[in-house]
Order: sequence, then structure tokens, then C-alpha cells
Amino acid sequence: MKKTMEIEQLPPCPSIIELENYRNKLKKLIGYKKIALSKAVEGRLRISSAHGVRQFYHVIDKRQLMGKYIPAENTKLVRQLAQKSYDKRLVSKMVQLEKSIRKFCVEVSRLVPECIFENLKEDRKLYVQPAVLPDKEFAKIWLSEEYHGKPFWDGDKSYFTAGGLRVRSKSEILIANTLERYAIPFRYEYPVELRYLGTVHPDFYVLRLSDRKEFC
Repeated sequence: MKKTMEIEQLPPCPSIIELENYRNKLKKLIGYKKIALSKAVEGRLRISSAHGVRQFYHVIDKRQLMGKYIPAENTKLVRQLAQKSYDKRLVSKMVQLEKSIRKFCVEVSRLVPECIFENLKEDRKLYVQPAVLPDKEFAKIWLSEEYHGKPFWDGDKSYFTAGGLRVRSKSEILIANTLERYAIPFRYEYPVELRYLGTVHPDFYVLRLSDRKEFC
């Protein structure tokens, strides 16, 4: 990583990464709540208080302001109507929030430092040291580091991934192919120094590009 870190001074803009993750969760919740609302009980809940006693009414017809009295033991209907009212307000606010986040991310993405380098012509990039590398360039340098993994011995079975990497088992083929398919940078059996254990060679040493962190 020394070669990479000599070039990079700034990490990727965390606000966009975090907000995009939050926005995706919002979209999922909006979808889930819209389905729930489509199946919700008809009408709305009206709550009144008489002599300190709370009373519940089920209003179905908009022309009837009072609604039908809900017996105290029918808490299920009360909960369903109360949840429906909450979900309608929640979806309305979440839709507005999702749109605002999307607009903000689009605007900020035009200003983040990595985009400036990414939009340079290739011949100009050769003479520029960027403040932060785009993911593609960072991964390229990270993968270019030379290292010595565990050796293969005569008699070891030969297993190869779709990308031509030799591994030790069929299960490792599946893992490596999945990482390659999703363009997740990894090093196979990369030597890692661990306290009290010395040098170990984890099967897969992976780079998470969103925050440039490495994992075994």
C-alpha cells in the first residue's frame, strides 16, 4: 500500500457514500410502506376524549365526521388505523427526503476532487499528482503491488478461476469469480503480519473501494 498512499492524500468524499447508502435504504422502506398502505384497512382513525376517557372512532365516509365507535377491546383495529396514518405521513416525508438527497449528491459529485482528475485527458493525467484517486485508478495501483503468496507444490491439484488465477479449491473458485464479477479488488494469499502469529496468508485480502479499507 505504500505506493498507493504516496499518491493519495484525501479519501473519497464520505458524505456522498454515506448519503447514497442512506438513500438506498430510504427507497427500500418507501417501497415496503407503499405496499403496506395498499393493503391497509379502509378509512382513518379519530380519537376523542370524554370525561378523561379516550374514545376511538373509525371514519370511512369523508362526509361523516364522527365515524363509527370502536369498542375498547378492538385494539387491533385501532393499531391498524393509527399505523396507516403514521405510514402515510412517513412516506410523504421520505419521498421528499429521497429527492433532496439525490439532488444534493448530484451537485456534490460535480465538485469532489476525484472527478477533476477523472475528467482530465489521458496525456495530461501522466503529469498530474491527484489529491485523491478515482476508484478505478486506486484499484489499479493497489492490484499492481507485487507479493509472494504461498507456493504450490508438485502434486497439488490445479484449480483456476475465470480470470486465470490458480487457487486451491472449488469453493475458492466460486469466491474469486464472485469478487471478479462485482469488480471487487482482491489479493490471493497475500502475506499479512499479525501480532503473536507472525506472517499469515489469508485466502482473500479484499479492498473496499468506498472507504479504501482492506479486509481479510
